[in-house]
Amino acid sequence: MLGDSPFDILIVICSYLELSDVFSLATVCSTLRKFANSKYLWIDALKRTGRIRSLACLPSTNLTQMSVDELKCIAHRTRKLEYNWNQRRPRIVRSLGPIQYSNANPQLLPDILAVIPGTSFVVLHLRRLEKMLVCDSEGKKPTRSIDISTLIHHTHWFHEPECHLIALISDGPQSGTWLRILSIDLESLEIREIFATRTHPRVSAPFFLDSSTIGLVDIINCTVAVINFIRDSSAEIVLKRDLAVKT
Repeated sequence: MLGDSPFDILIVICSYLELSDVFSLATVCSTLRKFANSKYLWIDALKRTGRIRSLACLPSTNLTQMSVDELKCIAHRTRKLEYNWNQRRPRIVRSLGPIQYSNANPQLLPDILAVIPGTSFVVLHLRRLEKMLVCDSEGKKPTRSIDISTLIHHTHWFHEPECHLIALISDGPQSGTWLRILSIDLESLEIREIFATRTHPRVSAPFFLDSSTIGLVDIINCTVAVINFIRDSSAEIVLKRDLAVKT
């Protein structure tokens, strides 16, 4: 019988199952019900699912540090989300009440820069006020803001467990064009500037290479500047001028 198979064999067999099928294991027999409480089973199932679709948790969540109950909770939420989106008319689970993000003129509608995955936090840009805001859509944490001058480009790094990183190019009439790296603490929503340097207005949107390195493309001069903002070091790469770039 399947329930009499060695633990390692069961893990291999379950590697071919969908997440919903893993939940069904506990209903087969008492032996598989015990096996369904294995931490390794749920870690493997969630990692396989995460390669295909997003899990109902932060992208940076370390599954190996979680308990079986926490892993099951993530799997259950992920299964519910997947089922909902597969319906012809997905159901809105609940609506959020209005959150006051600014005391400014309500006609100054913000741009949404990002929704931080696995959280209720939204990053907004008030263009006319030249401010960036971080709001908790559930209203549990106070709104934070920072002055950013005129926003030209921005990009995000979603893979840190305790903070959210934003790289932006901003321009001011007095200060000129700057590359700024901002860190949003996911516990307090505090916004800190962790790096800033002058740059040329002709650079394209920045892009993260990892949690400490940013790249900037100069299309005119066909160069890429690579900046490690933790060590405050940089290098420049010259591209071939006949390189075709798709936009």
